[in-house]
Amino acid sequence: MVSKNRLGELSELMFQLRAGQQGWIVSRPCTEKELYDYIIDTRRHLLRVQVKSSVVPCSKGRYHINLGRGSGSKIPYTKQDIDFFAIHLVPEDTWYILPVEAAAGRVGLTVPKLGHHTGTQCEQYLEAWALMANPRTDRRATDRQPTDRQPALCQTKEIQPTGPEPPKPPAKSSRKRRAQNPTFTLLACAQDFDPRLARKQVVQ
Repeated sequence: MVSKNRLGELSELMFQLRAGQQGWIVSRPCTEKELYDYIIDTRRHLLRVQVKSSVVPCSKGRYHINLGRGSGSKIPYTKQDIDFFAIHLVPEDTWYILPVEAAAGRVGLTVPKLGHHTGTQCEQYLEAWALMANPRTDRRATDRQPTDRQPALCQTKEIQPTGPEPPKPPAKSSRKRRAQNPTFTLLACAQDFDPRLARKQVVQ
């Protein structure tokens, strides 16, 4: 009879096969102390996956899956630990692809066998490999759109000077204005022309 640990290893090998059939790159940590079994490279995302398996149905055509970690009192997995559970029902060679958020902090889960899943909450996760291809991103960071109150990070804001105003350049004298502007000089000469002074100069 195959031991429980051996069956778990076989489920992990089957997961490598199924993930490879999706065209993904499957990697395994170098140490066994990590909280995930595999890293999946979907060409768009890197995902941490924990493989779970069950061999014997518990009752009424359902399988019980241990989702906790550690010995003794089980500790639930969180988003900081893994991204997905890959749950293998060994007798039926069926997979449930479950995001860790869907486990909602549980340390155990009961899933229906094939043919009893219709209308259950687990139906959406049956063979749901597409969830790994397009995982939900963190909306708190990616869905923020720049508004008038919250400018975009790439926008630059003009900074107004807060110190004393710089001194204004001195006004140009009338002589300089006349020298620079010929029209202004002719008009000034016409205004200063006195015909009586012109007659005296002619008589003299």
